[in-house]
Amino acid sequence: MLIHAEDDPFFPGRFLPLEVFRNSDYLQVLVVPTGGHLGFVSGLWPWKQKPWLENQILDFFRTEG
Repeated sequence: MLIHAEDDPFFPGRFLPLEVFRNSDYLQVLVVPTGGHLGFVSGLWPWKQKPWLENQILDFFRTEG
């Protein structure tokens, strides 16, 4: 599983070889427009943010497990 944000300041999404990844039988790719570098949270207020990345990982293992 690969989760990547297009707005990652260290490795912008435009550098990902998506055509290679998407043709893989062993890798699932999820590219989202925002998230920065390790910033995958959801929610408007900092004290009420939800762990978006962790939920994606759990959903992946629930469906693929």
